[in-house]
Amino acid sequence: MTPYFKTFGDFLAMGGHGFYVWLCYAITFLAVIGLIIYAKNERKQTLDKLGRQQAQSRLTNKQRKQS
Repeated sequence: MTPYFKTFGDFLAMGGHGFYVWLCYAITFLAVIGLIIYAKNERKQTLDKLGRQQAQSRLTNKQRKQS
């Protein structure tokens, strides 16, 4: 069994298409990481907002019971 690329440099060059191949991998990787970070931030903001709404609802319910 013989490897397709003889050296690591040949592997990185990908027959002259390495720049485009590795650029696509980098863009995809950055997009996935960006989406993960975005989703985590949105989740945190949503949980904070729900917590504030729940606390406000509790206060409103206490005021109704006291009236």
